[in-house]
Amino acid sequence: FSPRPRVRDNNMAEREMKRKMVSLMDLTTLDKEGDTEDKVKQLVEKGSIANALQTEVAAVCVYPEFVPAAKKQIAALGCQMRVATVVNFPSGDGEVEQIKLDTKGALDAGADEIDLVICYKDYLQSAKSSRSCQLVHGVKEVIQQHGRGCLKVILETGELKSSDLIQKSAEDALQHGADFLKTSTGKTPAGASLEAARVMLQVIKAAGEAGSTKVCGLKISGGVRTFEDALGYIRLVEEVLPDSADFLGPETFRFGVSGLLANLLREDAKVESGSAY
Repeated sequence: FSPRPRVRDNNMAEREMKRKMVSLMDLTTLDKEGDTEDKVKQLVEKGSIANALQTEVAAVCVYPEFVPAAKKQIAALGCQMRVATVVNFPSGDGEVEQIKLDTKGALDAGADEIDLVICYKDYLQSAKSSRSCQLVHGVKEVIQQHGRGCLKVILETGELKSSDLIQKSAEDALQHGADFLKTSTGKTPAGASLEAARVMLQVIKAAGEAGSTKVCGLKISGGVRTFEDALGYIRLVEEVLPDSADFLGPETFRFGVSGLLANLLREDAKVESGSAY
């Protein structure tokens, strides 16, 4: 008796999970000094269906000035991925009116999704932030006036640390129009954590139980680099949300990553070469 068929079945199941992870990715380059149009074009190519897992990412995430280059390359390759960009990033210190103008400019340039950093330092100082509420509300209005777009609100959970502050900022963001709650900018020492994600999922779940007709999504960003990292968050969603199968799609769940795709492809290549009988 040979155990090889079971090994092959396990490899196939893992490969399908890798494909699912790729389909949930916001493939990201946010290097203020190093980003170029060529780098953004290469990012789109890496995220296209031409990769070894034959799965396209949900979106690419770039600085606003690179949105046109990303859109042009997506069109050239015939891809379906969206383009996300960032505003009030990464400090969260901008003025509301300026951030609204920045958002309009990004949407006019072709951005499909806006990743907005709240004024998270206000929560650290006083456990609340009227500026953050105004900011989320104002940016959501700009998106609605534009006629399309998705608003992901970055809480910077690694800086907030406290479950109470994460919960409060998440509730505020959701109440004022967030389409997604996002953990982190990836620019602070501490990024995403399972503990913070659990709090955010509980806020999303509570909103549904309270009768909200709109399901708010969750984007995990900051430190998700391996298959095991990503799988931990998928399992957490399955544990917390009763409708996890529906939630675990790109309309409501994303990974904001830069290195995860390359790591999954590298692991997949090793498995494929090692399981070719």
